[in-house]
Amino acid sequence: MKDFPKKDTEKLTLILAVDIVRNTYTHGKVPELDQKVAAAFKKLTGITFSEQYVPPRSRKIPPSILHGPPGQGKSTVVKIAAMQAAKAMGMRFITDEDIDAGYQPTLNDLFFTKVEMAGQVSPIGFTGIPGKSEENTMRVLPPDRFKKSTQAGASVWLFDDLGNAAQRMIPVLLGIFQDRKYGEHSMGERSIPFGTTNLGQSMDGAIGVSQIGTALGNRVRQYYVEDNLENWISRYEKELAHRKVDDCGLVGFLRKYPNLFNTLNVDEVRYRQTAFASARSISNFADSFPFYVSWYKAGNMQFGELVEECVGLSSPPSFPPISGITSKVLNSRSSST
Repeated sequence: MKDFPKKDTEKLTLILAVDIVRNTYTHGKVPELDQKVAAAFKKLTGITFSEQYVPPRSRKIPPSILHGPPGQGKSTVVKIAAMQAAKAMGMRFITDEDIDAGYQPTLNDLFFTKVEMAGQVSPIGFTGIPGKSEENTMRVLPPDRFKKSTQAGASVWLFDDLGNAAQRMIPVLLGIFQDRKYGEHSMGERSIPFGTTNLGQSMDGAIGVSQIGTALGNRVRQYYVEDNLENWISRYEKELAHRKVDDCGLVGFLRKYPNLFNTLNVDEVRYRQTAFASARSISNFADSFPFYVSWYKAGNMQFGELVEECVGLSSPPSFPPISGITSKVLNSRSSST
């Protein structure tokens, strides 16, 4: 795991967005798309596009698999990268929800689809189970997803939590990641698959090993993903501006104690099943932080409970700085209101 290139979420998002754009190039087959690719490439990289920046027609942009602790935004990176690529190419970003609503993709669309791999034990999840639709006709949904992928101008497939799929799924994934197809079902020439997997545990108990196997690992690029505080703050402040709400001192709190942004301890998680702070847990908390502060002031929540919510830790008394800074945040806000 530690040998993989380590990237923060912001840098990796750009890398993947550029990969998606490059993967959409058709070598003159669809001039309309090639023009979109050239313009998008310039927007994202500042470099004038050239065919030397894409593989020969017979080869494809290699897929990527993102490793890392839970809660680091691995899946979000892929989705945001797809959204950025769609915007740069002037395409509409569509998802499975649009397809389920009956939307028919065109060359002006980027189709994003997410496949949950946790618990997948059989290829049936890709070949599909025949069933009756509302019109009482037989329909197989997963192959329909493949068809829609070929119709779109570009498509991005996210295979989430690969490490928790059964080993019998590896041959399926090999076909998808190497050839962009499974059996007779093609994902389309302009499709690109990505995968995510959490830190794993090997048979001898080692923490932090790859769970995807050598055969698949040799066919993809692999990155170790770790969100960082400043990237998170940048995203959060943009969201605050959009929502027109106050952060109630959370940003200052995290900048004061940046070590509390990510408190993963693999030994504690493994042996004690303890909670830990991460970009995901703090984001979840931040959505309701103003409410929690008001609730605490109204006497409906104990201070210890507020601290627990703030950093995702189960034993706040053992972390005095958290209590100290949170008290100052609350006291300063009380005196100013």
